[in-house]
Amino acid sequence: MNTQFIVKYSLASRLIHWLVALMVSGLFGLGLWMRELDYYSQWYQTAPQLHVLIGLILALLMIGRVIVRWKKKPPKPLSTLSKFEVFAAHAAHAFLYLFIFVMIVSGYLIAVADGDVMNILGFFDLPVMDSLFERQEDLMGDIHEWLAWGLIIFAGLHGIAALKHHFISGDDTLRRML
Repeated sequence: MNTQFIVKYSLASRLIHWLVALMVSGLFGLGLWMRELDYYSQWYQTAPQLHVLIGLILALLMIGRVIVRWKKKPPKPLSTLSKFEVFAAHAAHAFLYLFIFVMIVSGYLIAVADGDVMNILGFFDLPVMDSLFERQEDLMGDIHEWLAWGLIIFAGLHGIAALKHHFISGDDTLRRML
């Protein structure tokens, strides 16, 4: 392994990748913590607004990530990877993107389900629309929670795979994203 000639992902791709990882992890932790808050907690109103604000920033980052990936093609897979590993990597990335985008949509549908304007920490109002279906908040809440767990598990497996490539296979898969 000659680390002098590693073909890395673009700087924009690498920065967005790690920011998304940090934000998804933070949103997951914040979401778990929010569920434990009671009505009398000083964070009862603020934590959900913070969660939505970070989720909106994540949405913008993900849109940026798709644009960067479309304009700046990622490096070709390493020649040491099997066809199965290449397929598995593409499938895993597709599921991660899908989970994140569906989480963003379900989060929005939770936030606007009651039809009231949601002010985000005094900065701006979240655009509201009428509820699309009965029990929207409950159904989207269930989807949001299940996808959150799925996303964290998938992201963990993604990280384990990167560490496997680095420490066991000894290839440059991880270094390309650093």
